[in-house]
Amino acid sequence: MLNIGNVRFDGIEATSSITATMPLLCTLGVIGIVWLARSGPLRALAIGGLVGAGTTTSFFGICNRYLSDFVPFLVTAGIAGIVVFRCWTPRKRAVRIGSIASLVVLGVWGVYVNAAFAGQFNGVP
Repeated sequence: MLNIGNVRFDGIEATSSITATMPLLCTLGVIGIVWLARSGPLRALAIGGLVGAGTTTSFFGICNRYLSDFVPFLVTAGIAGIVVFRCWTPRKRAVRIGSIASLVVLGVWGVYVNAAFAGQFNGVP
């Protein structure tokens, strides 16, 4: 039986979301998207990455391998987010330290989730 277009197609492979596997990149990407929406030299690259990802994910269904199609867009938006975050100077030092600590936690979480997925797909309990 053909699984494409059927409910069973989604049950074949365990899927994840971009926000679960790449939370740091997504957070920096959201910051960068706001900056790119106003102005920015990377806007054309971000739009091209988003169009490419949207075109690819319109086929069949969502799988883990399709998440990699969003990486060019997220990296471009993330670079813009890093620039914005680097230029941001809050009045209170505690806010800056808290923001950096939050980004570190998101990065560690992303590494943990991706390692867990790698272990799951390789049969590690």
